[in-house]
Amino acid sequence: MTDPKTAKLINQGNSQLVALPDDVRLPGDEVEVSQTGDTVTLRPIQKRKPMTRQEFDAWMAEIDKHAQGRFMEEGRQQSPMPPPDPLDSFD
Repeated sequence: MTDPKTAKLINQGNSQLVALPDDVRLPGDEVEVSQTGDTVTLRPIQKRKPMTRQEFDAWMAEIDKHAQGRFMEEGRQQSPMPPPDPLDSFD
């Protein structure tokens, strides 16, 4: 981890802006913000471009390479659902 840097806080209306130093700039135009105590974490939001048909076909071929028979060939084996709780019907 690099040494901590100092950034300027700018209050503008109901928003607070953080002017990040050049060497810690984030890519893109949006970040995810979370806070734990007095620690604020910024994560860049990477917008993905849609897959091309060729990329999708290659992805499916890779999945098929690892498949071992049909998925759930013997059918779904699930225990019966428990009876409903009569108290759940009250609002």
